[in-house]
Order: sequence, then structure tokens, then C-alpha cells
Amino acid sequence: MSFSEFEMARINKIVGSLCNSKVPPEFKDRLRIEYSVNRYDIEICAVRPRWDDPSKETRTFFAKIK
Repeated sequence: MSFSEFEMARINKIVGSLCNSKVPPEFKDRLRIEYSVNRYDIEICAVRPRWDDPSKETRTFFAKIK
């Protein structure tokens, strides 16, 4: 069993606003902080353009909430 609808709404509100507030406006075009929910885990990652091919993105996971 995974998170309920109420818990997902709360996660979206709290973690989503945290991810949106962490990147300064001048870097919004080059960096995004995103999260994903897998069963009972919340993974937070940084999304950036690849250094060798800016048309592709790379994801670096740096936090996991269990």
C-alpha cells in the first residue's frame, strides 16, 4: 500500500514548494529541483543540461525520504 490521496496532496504541497523555492530565479533556466514518489519513498533530484550535449538532461539524486 502506498500513500493515500490526502498524504499525496500534503507531499505535493510541502515538498513541491520546497523544490520550487530552492533555485534562485537567475538559475531557473539551467537547474530544476524535482521529486518523485515511489511507494513510501520520496526522492529529490537536481535536473540540469548535460555538459557535452545541452539538449539532453541529467538527473542527480541527492536526497531520499523514507
